[in-house]
Amino acid sequence: MALSFVEHCRAMQFLPHHPKIVITKTRIDDWALEIARNPFSEGQTCKLRAVNNRAFYANGAVAFRFRPRWDVREAVYRLDGAAPRHTRNDLPQLLALKVPIDRGGMDNASLSLVWIPYDRLVEANQVTIQPQPGRKPIDFQFRGLRSLHDIAIARGCVPDRRFVER
Repeated sequence: MALSFVEHCRAMQFLPHHPKIVITKTRIDDWALEIARNPFSEGQTCKLRAVNNRAFYANGAVAFRFRPRWDVREAVYRLDGAAPRHTRNDLPQLLALKVPIDRGGMDNASLSLVWIPYDRLVEANQVTIQPQPGRKPIDFQFRGLRSLHDIAIARGCVPDRRFVER
């Protein structure tokens, strides 16, 4: 026997309600951490990013965003004013970390992201990146990154695949 609309609505209130995803946000200086916990699946995702959204952490590395059509294959960076380092010198380590360095199409495989391994940045206060030869170098700050990374690990953002960009 089919239920009437009113009977159907009354029956609906007895269906189980699943717990909502719980999101915690923490900000320290220039960086923000967002952890989303799903009580139903017991899953968790973590986002660690610069508050200006110009950089984010994933897979043991930090990605720096540049204008969408820029070709950053020849990018060079300096940590706290030290000697320059070509990003291509980090490729073996980035590949070992399974960093998604080729996310775009053939015309812009990097999607204008410059990746630097986190362990190179952990002690730095500032990185200056020249995304292309002839372009003005751009400074990025790291105040809060190491503290938030430690907090994320303590709150269960392990392994690194729990970190997502968006």
